[in-house]
Amino acid sequence: MLNETAAQLKLPLEQNNDSFEIEFDKKLAENQIQISYQHQNGSLYQGNSLVWLTLLPENSVDLMFADPPYNINKTDWDSFESQEIYIQWSLRWIEQAARVLKSN
Repeated sequence: MLNETAAQLKLPLEQNNDSFEIEFDKKLAENQIQISYQHQNGSLYQGNSLVWLTLLPENSVDLMFADPPYNINKTDWDSFESQEIYIQWSLRWIEQAARVLKSN
């Protein structure tokens, strides 16, 4: 099952403060999520996407690009034990994505 993915995040202005960023960085490190690339417009994170999404505040993301596995068994990272497990996994990340995305 896929447990490594990348995602982009730009923290909203109201959360761009030192204490929030320190706490967020601490939680990333505790969960073995690493910044792969950083730019003034956002960052690319690598790690467990489900854990990463739970660390984000509600309504804090403007745009999310997702490229989840399709469960077609072409590679070892694109294989789930069953279709039901794949569906449950998909529902979990989609629920978290909906929680963190802004309504606009």
